[in-house]
Amino acid sequence: MRIWQQHSLGDPMELLRLEEVDDPVADPGKVLVDIEAVGLTFVDCLMARGMYQATTPIPWSPGTEIVGRVTEVGEGVQDLEPGQRVVGMGGGGVAEKAALRAAGLYKLDDSVSAGGGGCAVGELRDFLVRAP
Repeated sequence: MRIWQQHSLGDPMELLRLEEVDDPVADPGKVLVDIEAVGLTFVDCLMARGMYQATTPIPWSPGTEIVGRVTEVGEGVQDLEPGQRVVGMGGGGVAEKAALRAAGLYKLDDSVSAGGGGCAVGELRDFLVRAP
């Protein structure tokens, strides 16, 4: 599959390269998602430069906010199944596929556009955490 990655920290405009890599797998607690849309945020800019509070793994791929369709579920995943659309936080979304923690994803109705779902990721997460 194709993925945009950088192999050192710094300016992503200079360091990101489109590469061909093996497909990710749905490890326990994760799901494999075919990516439909991705949101690039300030977090991605910080991560690319090694300036975020969490350590940036190398190689690294941007794309913190994703919209896509589940194609495979890992062991222990109960609330998601292949064919469902999802929206959420994860990372590595600037790729054709990503293996993401199921706990960071929410079901997304087919009537919602990929762009619309992607725009709502941060706000959706905050609402679901704060909602009574």
